[in-house]
Amino acid sequence: KCLSTMKQCAWLVVAALLCGSGLTSAEGGKNATRGKSSGRIVGGYDVDIASYPYTAVVAAFIPNAYIMCGGVIVSSTKVLTAAHCLYQQPITSITIRAGTTLRNSGGFLFNYLSYAVHSQYNSTTFANDIAVITIKGTFDGFTNVGKILLQDTEPVISSITPTSCFVVGWGMNNTATGTLADRLQRGNFVLMPQKTCASRISQLTDTTICAQSIEGDACRGDSGGPLVCNSRLFGIVSFGAQACNGAIPDGFAKITAPSVRSFITANAGI
Repeated sequence: KCLSTMKQCAWLVVAALLCGSGLTSAEGGKNATRGKSSGRIVGGYDVDIASYPYTAVVAAFIPNAYIMCGGVIVSSTKVLTAAHCLYQQPITSITIRAGTTLRNSGGFLFNYLSYAVHSQYNSTTFANDIAVITIKGTFDGFTNVGKILLQDTEPVISSITPTSCFVVGWGMNNTATGTLADRLQRGNFVLMPQKTCASRISQLTDTTICAQSIEGDACRGDSGGPLVCNSRLFGIVSFGAQACNGAIPDGFAKITAPSVRSFITANAGI
């Protein structure tokens, strides 16, 4: 299924590969017998959940399959993810797996109570690519499960003194075979000035923050995961190069963008 005219495709039910060329969302799925999952950080390295307790696996179930994305715990009951993981899908249920380094086992499973997708999400430009999931119960008191603080001021982005960041997630570690990461992966990035990014990516909006990979790149399955800089959440994985090779910057829903931040406040209470 193509997600937009920017030629992204998600793997749904039949594990269809990406269509066309250009950008791709990092969301995905597989056929129901193996479970759907989205790609991972290609060229990254193994890390342990203990250092990234806010990182979670989001499984959104649809008839005969499910979509896997990343998620970010931001309070005792709220998870942020990408809007395109949930947008216009016939979702029957959502589970959150947290507190584990492994994609498919360990940790703790939480069921969803409700979810909200940004009303101004644009599937062509990926503007406002943000959603909030509310769980039943609480994340409090579980080992290796905890929240991350949001960036609360507009970041100063310089190409002369780059800001170092990272992305973590589970996704495809081999674009040729479609192999998924069993263990949590990390890729390192630097923030890119908006003007520079706009020269590389058409239709870039001010709700997107860009980062260039320097070690590992976000890929299908990493959508909804965190972009972390200086121990704060700066963005939510949204889109990137179709080949997941760092050829162009990756785009992230910008936490400090007014329309994104107001949506989070309204739906997550933070």
